[in-house]
Amino acid sequence: MNQNWIVENLNNAFSTWNGKLTELWGLVTTSPQTFKGGAVWGVMQSLHNALIGIINARQVKRLSRHLKKIFVLGGVPFIKAGGSAASQ
Repeated sequence: MNQNWIVENLNNAFSTWNGKLTELWGLVTTSPQTFKGGAVWGVMQSLHNALIGIINARQVKRLSRHLKKIFVLGGVPFIKAGGSAASQ
C-alpha cells in the first residue's frame, strides 16, 4: 500500500493548524480600536459612558438624600436649630 496519502494528510493537517494559529494570533494581537473597523470598541465605549452616567446619577441621588438628612432634618450636631455655625 502506498504511504504517500499519510504524508499528504499530515501535511494538510499541519497546514490547517498553522493557518488557524496564524488567524488566532492575528485576533489576539489586534487592538480593540481596529478590530472590525472599531465598531465593537465604539459599542464598548457607549456602554461604558452609559454605565458611568447611571452610577453618577445614583451617587448624586444618594448625596442629595444625605445632604437633606444633614441640613433639613437637623442632623448636624454643631448647628443649633435657628442658629448658624458662625454664631456658635
